[in-house]
Amino acid sequence: WNFCARAVFAWSNSPEVVNSKTAATTVYCATAAELEGLGGMYFNNCCRCLPSAEARNELTAAALWELSERLIREQLGRRSP
Repeated sequence: WNFCARAVFAWSNSPEVVNSKTAATTVYCATAAELEGLGGMYFNNCCRCLPSAEARNELTAAALWELSERLIREQLGRRSP
């Protein structure tokens, strides 16, 4: 956590950002040399964690993907050429 707090402070002097563990995790994942070349992992408070059972559910993932595609198609269809 200490590394994360320092990284966030370097990123912004805003107290709201410095005090945010969410921002610290994002900065850590974006800058940590030990994570270079890795992806597809879930982090919380700068620690790698197992996602929830719902997040690992293949049926939920497929439904979310289909919904995302539909919403994008609908949005693109509303735009003028």
